[in-house]
Amino acid sequence: MVSGPRAGAGRGVRLRPRLGPARDGIERGADPCHVALDRQSACLAVANYSSGSVAFFPLDRQTGAPASPSVFRHADADSFASAGKDHERQEAPHAHWVGFSPDRRWLHAVDLGADAIFAYRFDPVARSVAPPVLAWRAPAGAGPRHMARHPRQPLAYVVCELSNALHTLDARKDGMFVGRHRLSTLPAGHRGASQAAHIAIDRAGRRIYVSNRGHDSIAVFALDAAGVPSLIQHVASGGHWPRVFALLDDERQLVVGNERSGTLAVFRIAADGRLAPTGETLSVPGVVFLGRPG
Repeated sequence: MVSGPRAGAGRGVRLRPRLGPARDGIERGADPCHVALDRQSACLAVANYSSGSVAFFPLDRQTGAPASPSVFRHADADSFASAGKDHERQEAPHAHWVGFSPDRRWLHAVDLGADAIFAYRFDPVARSVAPPVLAWRAPAGAGPRHMARHPRQPLAYVVCELSNALHTLDARKDGMFVGRHRLSTLPAGHRGASQAAHIAIDRAGRRIYVSNRGHDSIAVFALDAAGVPSLIQHVASGGHWPRVFALLDDERQLVVGNERSGTLAVFRIAADGRLAPTGETLSVPGVVFLGRPG
């Protein structure tokens, strides 16, 4: 699991025979906020927000204990020109998301501060990554936060926190991305402060869900046969500041974690992908992550 605000403290958790920390104090970056695991090679990547870096750990295949990592600062990348135009939020690179490509040839990192996605060549046999190169440059001040991939098509969808935009990208085999389409995550004419946060795509590749903190809503987008999104719904998130949600395809539910109100709200997913509140809520103060075993 990832813990903050300590400086780069990742923690391995051993689930059997008893719950407990397998190893603590993996300190290789500041404020880790997202992790990605390649199970076949037993390699772990960590996005460190405040240090604007990615740490890459080969794991022991038996115990899961991490070896010494390779650490890459996005400010050192040859393709990094400058931070974004928002001087308060983009004074330096801020890695916010990491993920391995479906073909297991690339590790990608979304960087809010650099207005960029970086690509690391991944070698699953050698269990190593090459230094990062620029894979996509977001519009200045957009603040890209998280990415989701289409389950069948070579497409990626990036939610940008500062511009409240959803970008559709063509994912190339060389690890690069090309912008195709852009939509706002907010209703037309909205003028209040808001920050887009989480994104998920359903297993069928037909619907995308994005949370809006401030507007306190979930935006639902339909995907056509070419994978191009169109807005079909905004629904109130059932609390304040929906930082994260869990999309449960099998249960036909979406569970929203509203950070500042400290509540979980459960929504039913209709046949057309739209959301309807069930009225089920749960108090979880300061919720910032939702996951499930497996």
